[in-house]
Amino acid sequence: MARDGTAKAIPAALAPPARGLSRGVSSLERLARRRSTIGFVMTLPLILVIAGLVAWPAAWAIYLSTLNRRMTASIGLDNDVMLLGSETFRTIIRQSCFFAVTAMLLKALIDGATWPRMLWKIFIPVALPGIIAATIFAFTVSWAAFVYPTAFITKPDQMPLTIGIVTQLVRRDTFA
Repeated sequence: MARDGTAKAIPAALAPPARGLSRGVSSLERLARRRSTIGFVMTLPLILVIAGLVAWPAAWAIYLSTLNRRMTASIGLDNDVMLLGSETFRTIIRQSCFFAVTAMLLKALIDGATWPRMLWKIFIPVALPGIIAATIFAFTVSWAAFVYPTAFITKPDQMPLTIGIVTQLVRRDTFA
């Protein structure tokens, strides 16, 4: 575009070739010119290092956790069940979580944070994963308590109260 607003024509020799019609350029060269391809090729060694230093040891640790003490036979997830059932393990996890929250609260008090700010900036973000996990667990348990009796019990006198109320209301069309 010229300064006076008129368009200037670009000579055909200088104009870029039409898309898909580039002559003399192989598809490999066009692929190498794309920035996303160059970025991927440059990060590929990093991806391989991460896979080698993180994914492989994690998979190996999971495999080793399924072996018995002599490491001769697989016992499945019994080691994990035993660990989660151990009162010592639960106490260690509980104490570490308590210490982390206490340390954050003390740091916030030293910085001069108010109680509402500590609630919204420390308590809720720290407790949110646990709240979400508990909510999912409670929903799953309550859903199973609803679905299984609904699927397997057909006689109204054998149904639990929650299922019996809902099915009897629906059968008598009380919701209409």
